[in-house]
Amino acid sequence: MRPLILEMRAFGPFADCQRIDFTELGDKPLFLINGPTGAGKTTILDAICFALYGKTTGNEREGSQMRCDNADDGLLTEVYFSFELGQKRYSIRRCPEQQRAKSRGDGFTLQKSEAELKRLLPDGTEELLVASKVTDANACIEELTGLDVDQFRQVMVLPQGKFRELLLADSKEREKIFSQLFQTHIYRRIEERLKQQALEIKAKARDLQSRRAGILETAGVESLEQLTAEIAALTPSLTEATGNKQKASDALAQNAKTLDNAKALTAEFERHKLLQTQLDALEQRRAEIELHQQTLEKARKAEKLLPSLKELQFRQQEWQQAKAKEADYAKQLQSAEQRLKQATDDKATLAELDEHANKLRRELEQLDKLQPAINELKQLTEEHELGLVEFGRLERAEQQSRTELEQWQQQQQRLKSEANELFSSAERQGPLHQALAALNTRLEKTEQLGHIKQKWQQAQAGLQQAEAHGHQCKAERQSAETEHQRLQLAWHTGQAAILAAKLQPGQPCPVCGGLDHPVPAEMAQDIPGETELNRARDAEQQATARHEAARSDYRNIKRQTEELQLELQRLSAELQACAAADVMVDVKTDATIDAAMDADSYAKADLTMEIDRLVSRRRQLLNELQQAEAAQTRLNNCRQQLQQAEQQVEQRLKHRETQLQQLQQLREQLSLAGARKDAALAALPNEYHFLAAEAALELMARQLEQKQSEWQQLKQQQQDINQQYTEAVSQHKALMQALASSREDNARAEQFAIKAQQTLDDALKQSGFAGRQALEQVQLDEAQMQALAEKIEAWRTQRSEQQTLLKAMDERLAGQSLPELGQLESLWQQQQQQLAEAEDAWQTLNNRMQSLKGTEAQLNKEALAAQALEQEYALIGTLSDVANGNSHSKVSLQRFVLSVLLDDVLLEASRRLALMSKGRYRLLRKEDRAKGNKASGLELEVEDAYSSKVRPVATLSGGESFMAALSLALGLSDVVQAYAGGIKLDTLFIDEGFGSLDQDSLELAVRTLMDLQSSGRMIGVISHVSEMKEQISCRIDINKHALGSSIRLVTV
Repeated sequence: MRPLILEMRAFGPFADCQRIDFTELGDKPLFLINGPTGAGKTTILDAICFALYGKTTGNEREGSQMRCDNADDGLLTEVYFSFELGQKRYSIRRCPEQQRAKSRGDGFTLQKSEAELKRLLPDGTEELLVASKVTDANACIEELTGLDVDQFRQVMVLPQGKFRELLLADSKEREKIFSQLFQTHIYRRIEERLKQQALEIKAKARDLQSRRAGILETAGVESLEQLTAEIAALTPSLTEATGNKQKASDALAQNAKTLDNAKALTAEFERHKLLQTQLDALEQRRAEIELHQQTLEKARKAEKLLPSLKELQFRQQEWQQAKAKEADYAKQLQSAEQRLKQATDDKATLAELDEHANKLRRELEQLDKLQPAINELKQLTEEHELGLVEFGRLERAEQQSRTELEQWQQQQQRLKSEANELFSSAERQGPLHQALAALNTRLEKTEQLGHIKQKWQQAQAGLQQAEAHGHQCKAERQSAETEHQRLQLAWHTGQAAILAAKLQPGQPCPVCGGLDHPVPAEMAQDIPGETELNRARDAEQQATARHEAARSDYRNIKRQTEELQLELQRLSAELQACAAADVMVDVKTDATIDAAMDADSYAKADLTMEIDRLVSRRRQLLNELQQAEAAQTRLNNCRQQLQQAEQQVEQRLKHRETQLQQLQQLREQLSLAGARKDAALAALPNEYHFLAAEAALELMARQLEQKQSEWQQLKQQQQDINQQYTEAVSQHKALMQALASSREDNARAEQFAIKAQQTLDDALKQSGFAGRQALEQVQLDEAQMQALAEKIEAWRTQRSEQQTLLKAMDERLAGQSLPELGQLESLWQQQQQQLAEAEDAWQTLNNRMQSLKGTEAQLNKEALAAQALEQEYALIGTLSDVANGNSHSKVSLQRFVLSVLLDDVLLEASRRLALMSKGRYRLLRKEDRAKGNKASGLELEVEDAYSSKVRPVATLSGGESFMAALSLALGLSDVVQAYAGGIKLDTLFIDEGFGSLDQDSLELAVRTLMDLQSSGRMIGVISHVSEMKEQISCRIDINKHALGSSIRLVTV
């Protein structure tokens, strides 16, 4: 990954927008990030790490804590970072959770964290990958880079205090880092798959054992042998029970057949009785059926006379309708004669109406001649009234303009007074900003002092514990040495006694060769064995190792304590300088800091009260600054309002002058319009002169309307009289014709009715009916006659069928008697009980036999499965133990592969470390197995050419650790890219560490970085060591100011 552009807004010490274009540093830059303490050097690495992962390099501050206190409220805290991965370019913009100013009104609102990731295409366009969701952006970045945030910090960014973490990581942590870098997850998946398969085989074996025990328990036996014996004993009993069951079944079948035949014969007798009963019931209905037959025959006779009856009914109805129609026409004719008489009388008055209408027409003509004068008077009157209305409106507008002018003049005076009062408050912003910046600097350093002091106190406590632990380990070492020496002496003494016991008088001693043995060694009570002696020697070695480790820990803690003490002295000097420059902090505070910074009182100094006082003072200054800024805002608003008020006063003065001129012109126009109206009124007849113009107009209009309405009514009355007369004559004539026609229809209908009555009477006499009433009583419709016919036919059919069945059954039952079912059923029940008992006995034995044989088959099947699992586990289990590091070496498959890769990394790292350490040190991979169950195979050791010994990397000093960590990071970068595991580490940032090197080591380290840079990598170094500025020409200088730091690129 190679950075392109970094932009920071309100981030860390940068109050505004700061931009770094890394492309201006060249294709293969080695550049220095330079600046004073606290200026923001490490913040650049924090910004890159935050943009990619949402976390800082040191992971000591959250993104929400990175907002600059001096930033403008309207500027959001955010970081933009574009970078190159291979041939593709990407950009990410990340905004932490923060309080931002509301877009409307005062106050603040919560801005949620956001992240936007894009791919920058070659044609200049962008492809959106993540819109705003932070978790999606984090996952996408990890997928693109192949690193999570912790791995990014360890292999691409070496931040302050993090050099030794990469160097001192244990096998498990280093395995996690290397597996991601070298993409060896397939080996880990092989380990997990083998382990899972082995666990599955074990689980299957346990399940088989549980099922086998469950099968035996279900069968009620304890072993396979007991199961086999019970099957052999049960076989004869089952054979006998089977024979008994078959005999009982045969006897029951024979008796059941006899019983079924007897039941069938009994059913036949019962059926014969039922048929006889049903036939007797049919014979009892014979009289009813004969009555139905007579009714049906009468209805069929009446059906033949139905057309004559319907014809009579139709003719009688037709005659009644004709008589009603004739009476109606006679009544209508009488009314028409009355209307004709009235219309004739009205027609005689038409001459008088014509004379009245002519008189009205002459009066209308006279009024029409006065119409032009009336219209002119009307127009002049309306113009005069409109002028009066406009004059009143202008008068009111002029009064309102005068009132508004007075109000704006008063507001102008008020704003001038308010602006003078706010100006004095707003002038305090500059001094307050300076005081607040100085106070922030002092508070930051005081908090750093408290933090360093706390770490120093912890280091002091750790130093005391380490000293006590060292004394304890020393005592244990001396005790183990004494015990080992005692056992060695006892062992040698015991060996002499053993030899002395074998000496014989006159025989040579195997040690000195002498023949005389005056004082042979005596056998001690307890002689230690070789095993006990070896155990004592191991205990002495372990105690010695613990003592050496304790001494090393003590030296390391003591070195850390001294470094913290130097840091405390530096911060003390800086705080005293800040106190001297801060004119707003009192003398009491300086004295407190002087006492706290005494080199002999670090452990006793308590800065909590001082920090609280500075925080309180900063809160007070912020409050005063907010008040001053608010006064400045109100002053700006007041000046804008004052300018607006002056403009309004000027505009209203001009507008009022225009209104006065318009009022004068309108007065003159109203006077002229009144004279013209009076002249028009004088031209009208004398009868209107005493009226006002409006009254005269109203009178003329009313007369004209009245005359026109009266004339229209006369004309309409004449038309109505003529129309009514014409309609009355026409209607009278039509009714006369209709009445004559209806009388003819009535006579004709009467003849038809008489003829139909005669026809029906003749037909009744011929059919034997006494009259029309007798005919109507026997009438049935078609459905009723059909129902009677079907009922009669059904009775006849059912009676015939019953007689046929009864005759056939008499023939079948001839010579037979009713059987005794009770005796047969009792015998059948006894045989059924015997069969049930035989079946129960057989079922019990058979169920037990089937259960035992099923159990035997299941056990045989489970035995075969268990044998197969044992064979499978012999292979899979062994492979799983070896692959997962459960063998003697404790090295897993993936860790073995990574150990080979680590050897390549250490080869490259040792080449650079040897150069920087002048051939003294070389990094090695620890080959020995770790103690206990701890994972091993990836631990590091360092070979010291001066002492020709190999020791842990934790024993290196601060400067040596930096050189080793730098060499390891550079070697890791070379090997990862050589193996092309999908991750290209062509950028490395180094934060501090060079200050711990001497002049020669520093030159060698810089030369190593230059060699690395010449191979195409980008190297960024953060340091305030002056020698670094002399050797690295490209720089990013960070200038520290009271209101925020700024960035400048130096490429020459």
